[in-house]
Amino acid sequence: MLVSQTESNKYFGKMVIGRIQQGKISLGDKVQAVDSEGKIVEVNKVMKIVKKFGHHELDLKTAYAGDIVSIAGIAQGRVGNTLN
Repeated sequence: MLVSQTESNKYFGKMVIGRIQQGKISLGDKVQAVDSEGKIVEVNKVMKIVKKFGHHELDLKTAYAGDIVSIAGIAQGRVGNTLN
């Protein structure tokens, strides 16, 4: 997933937003944020996955390729980072 935007959540802090390119991501999965130079920025656990439908938010346990989601747990993630 390429991080295209960030947002703030009052309970979970920073959330990164992007479209999952391949595979799936589930709550509790360990993911790493990688910068454009290929350096690992952070390795952490997925705390929350949210998919938005207009003004409604849906909490997911698993998101799949093609889904545009917000993910909490990657505090150091920035726009342009890739989540593996």
